[in-house]
Amino acid sequence: MAPFDSYTIGESIEQSNRWPNQLSEKLRESSFEVEIKMIAKTGWSTDELLRALTSSKNLGTGYNMFSLLV
Repeated sequence: MAPFDSYTIGESIEQSNRWPNQLSEKLRESSFEVEIKMIAKTGWSTDELLRALTSSKNLGTGYNMFSLLV
């Protein structure tokens, strides 16, 4: 795997090196359908993430996996 940074969404690195993108690429290689939705922003607390998740109108339903790096 490529190098990563410690920020929530990998602001300082190429998109292909961000953890969610690396994970989705590996899943796609195993024939999984993957859609990435990055909700959190760098520096957010868990309270901020929870507020964003509960107030978001476009998340949809039917997720089989949720990833949270802490």
